[in-house]
Amino acid sequence: YCHNIGMLSTMISGFGLVIALKRKLEAMNIDLRVVSAFEVRRLCEAYAPLRVRRHLSKGRLILLVGGSGEGFKSSDEAALTKAAETGCKIILKGTKEDGVFAKNPKDFPGEKFTPIPTMSVREFQERGISGIFDAPGVAKVAEKPYIPIRIFNFFTPGTLLDVLSGKEIGTLIHP
Repeated sequence: YCHNIGMLSTMISGFGLVIALKRKLEAMNIDLRVVSAFEVRRLCEAYAPLRVRRHLSKGRLILLVGGSGEGFKSSDEAALTKAAETGCKIILKGTKEDGVFAKNPKDFPGEKFTPIPTMSVREFQERGISGIFDAPGVAKVAEKPYIPIRIFNFFTPGTLLDVLSGKEIGTLIHP
């Protein structure tokens, strides 16, 4: 049951995001579909890789909520798996950090850090970075098909729209 609670919380977060951004996305002519591993007919579509691929081919933004629908997988692993199944070009990881740093800012209060703009999967693994993206999930991106990950601060006003507009914000993890 604990796994279901976690997956339900990602669904609630996803629906909250849709409600908060709906008008701005519509103003930008961005067509959004919410898809979940759990069926909630009035709020989202059931996850089906071919349907998601069809939406993507029509230029729609897809918001996957509810994790993998299976226990013992992190939401990061679920994101990578779903992205690979549906042919996504990039994973956007909105978090409370501005990206990946050379040092953990929490260990050095008061110091100002600038995120590393780009780093390889190998560098991410060698640094032993945890807490910002699930390490087993990042290890999976080293395998084919490779999908880059953009890590950015979701809580800075306007950042998500900047990322969706193609601005290079935060950290990009690449092969």
